[in-house]
Amino acid sequence: MINVITAISDDQKIIVRMYAILREAVGKNEVVITLPRGSTVKTLKNKILQEHPSLNSLNSQFIISVNHEAVSGDTVVSTKDVIAALPPVSGG
Repeated sequence: MINVITAISDDQKIIVRMYAILREAVGKNEVVITLPRGSTVKTLKNKILQEHPSLNSLNSQFIISVNHEAVSGDTVVSTKDVIAALPPVSGG
């Protein structure tokens, strides 16, 4: 009898929509980032910067929104979320 063990990956593919100068910097409307399940926005942002060094010139000053709301770095992300990377907003 042979036992077959199937490895189940805890990774998930997160689709991040890119806007304005961020889209121009990466050359795409969206990027796909692979992260372990239970990862946070902070981890996602760090991975985006790692995989797309052209964004480093923005000094990490972009906002991640989850389900159309700006969120803190400790927010957990999943494949079900609508995630966007937004440039910093200024006004007055």
